[in-house]
Amino acid sequence: MGFSVGKCSFEGTKPHQCTTQGKMSVYHNGSVKKTGTSGKKNIWSGTGDVFIIFKGSDEVSKHEFKVDGKIQICNDF
Repeated sequence: MGFSVGKCSFEGTKPHQCTTQGKMSVYHNGSVKKTGTSGKKNIWSGTGDVFIIFKGSDEVSKHEFKVDGKIQICNDF
């Protein structure tokens, strides 16, 4: 079973929560939040599976995710 958001397709069940920052959307069922920075990167920590959609190429290198679940990424640009 999977789900789609715009041009992006993911494996698994669509999460009920979405966090948006700039040109990035993070779908999750657990908890995901920005917990700090490392150089020029934002560090995100949390629980559960995370589905990330980057809507601008400049966002990809700005974020790092440290979660205990599976991470799936889609570039929608």
